[in-house]
Amino acid sequence: MRKRILGALFSYSVIGLITLGLIEGILQLVQLQSIRSIEIARKLYQLSSREEYLGRYCHSYIWKSNFIQAYGQHREDFLSSSGLHVPHKTRGWTTKPNVTVEVGEKQYTTNNRGHRSQKDYQEDERKYSVLIVGDSYTFGSDADDSYAWTNLLQQKDERLQVINLAVGGYGIDQMYVTLKEEIDSYNPDLVMVAYISDDVFRLKYDFRDYKKPTLQVKGGNLEIENTPIGGIEETHQEIKAELQKEDIAILKLDDLLFNLKISCRYPPYSLFSKVMGQMQLLAWEESAQFLAVYLASGAEVEEKSHESRGEEVFQRWAEENEIETLNTRPYFLQGSGYQGGHYQQAEATIVSDTVYDKIMDLESWKKFVETNR
Repeated sequence: MRKRILGALFSYSVIGLITLGLIEGILQLVQLQSIRSIEIARKLYQLSSREEYLGRYCHSYIWKSNFIQAYGQHREDFLSSSGLHVPHKTRGWTTKPNVTVEVGEKQYTTNNRGHRSQKDYQEDERKYSVLIVGDSYTFGSDADDSYAWTNLLQQKDERLQVINLAVGGYGIDQMYVTLKEEIDSYNPDLVMVAYISDDVFRLKYDFRDYKKPTLQVKGGNLEIENTPIGGIEETHQEIKAELQKEDIAILKLDDLLFNLKISCRYPPYSLFSKVMGQMQLLAWEESAQFLAVYLASGAEVEEKSHESRGEEVFQRWAEENEIETLNTRPYFLQGSGYQGGHYQQAEATIVSDTVYDKIMDLESWKKFVETNR
């Protein structure tokens, strides 16, 4: 009996190895340009070519590879290119305080707290305090200080105190970590989370422009992982070792499994909902109102029929929760001429106007006005 079992295991092992060998041979064959004219070969190539697949499914691997290449070639990376950012042990990276840099004809200014602002922060109980977390669209990347939408919002009403904690490249997870760590330093009347569709997908990354935190739900609690985050040299050594370990360059079967793993890493709605709920709770614990703002970007602002995952989860979360929300997309669709990319003056004006109008309707604002008559 034992010999029969061992014999069967041996036979199945041989069959398995032969099958894997045949699959590997086929996958290697379809890498040839001449073979890819056949439809099924082209599809197999797309599934087993890491570069081809990564072009359609953005993933941490791309960002890690770019980071290693830039470091090895002594090229400027995200942290050094503008002089605005430094590594951060829990958020990945953050903006430097007290910096004024010029990129082309545009000026970027941060204040004493590292906010994108031309004025130093000083608590003022006489003002309605708006604490904002977000990404590059809210930080104001590619826009002069004059046309960051948060600065335009500040200019609209002297009764406001706008605190812009947004940082370029941030995902929903880094916004949460920032809010969790910073909210006690302020006394906000309103906490605002402003994000674009892509920020939802960033929940699945453990590296983007730089190493970043990840979030997991364990035992019903939201836990921060992939920290602490070290300096540039330490991170370079860590990521370089990781890529060398997981990348078997000669095996296309390895690439196929890698690609299938990427396609399965779709950020679940449950994680997004948990993160947004926790930010809402952080605001309430500080007796602040909470506002979620969806910032339209790309094709969303010009094509009425366009559908995006980010807007879909935003709308679903808004419907499932009694919470104040603002979707800027309908306001963009009323206009024309936006060519995509980060907001410039016209787009920033649309956002600042719609956000201001929304604030004017909030209960916390009405209470503030009544108290300060």
